Amino acid sequence: MMRYLTILALLLVLLNGCATKEKYAETLNTFVGSDEAKLVGAWGAPDSTYETGTQKFLTYQRHRVVTDPGTPPTTRTTSIGGVPYTSTTPGRTGYTLNFDCKTTFVVDRASGTIEKWSFQGNDCVAR
Repeated sequence: MMRYLTILALLLVLLNGCATKEKYAETLNTFVGSDEAKLVGAWGAPDSTYETGTQKFLTYQRHRVVTDPGTPPTTRTTSIGGVPYTSTTPGRTGYTLNFDCKTTFVVDRASGTIEKWSFQGNDCVAR
């Protein structure tokens, strides 16, 4: 089982290429100092908003699930010299992986410009 998890981890790294949190932060930094309309034009409407006296918070959330159903065991019977021999190869247990990213931009309500951002989650990466 550990072998399969190691292989899975390596595959995910390869599939993500050079996707990193640092590059995600670089992407977010391109919006700092820009107006809210630029962000909404690029990312679409936020999933939620919240306003305080001087600030507005725009939150975007992403969730994806990767599932591998696994494989069933296989049984094979062969005959050697008229004597049947049965061998069973064990199956592989399936798994489900959840990936999430929550990104919040802070907008100054008076000027309408993005002041800063924050993110959390295991899928906040960019290439």
